Amino acid sequence: MTLFILKLAEYTKYPFARYSVDGPHSAEEFRTDWLIPALEKNHQIILDLNDVTGFPGSWTEEVFGGLIRSHGYTATELRERLSIDVLDELIEYEIWHYIKSAEK
Repeated sequence: MTLFILKLAEYTKYPFARYSVDGPHSAEEFRTDWLIPALEKNHQIILDLNDVTGFPGSWTEEVFGGLIRSHGYTATELRERLSIDVLDELIEYEIWHYIKSAEK
């Protein structure tokens, strides 16, 4: 089993746009260019969300809900393979909420 730590702060400290066409540091770009490749190459991912300023709901929903809608992951699979490292527990709660909601 491989374990990989993916740090959002290496992509951006200021997540902003939902889609790539909306501007830099988009959720869509982070998901497709960073998170999906990490999931494809590694069985276990720790996603470090610390050292980042703000988490717009639309950005967060697009990253995590998009894993379900656009890439075929299931909530169960993500629970087994993805750990969230973030100081604000509300952000982690929102992430899992978006994942579950996208699966419905």
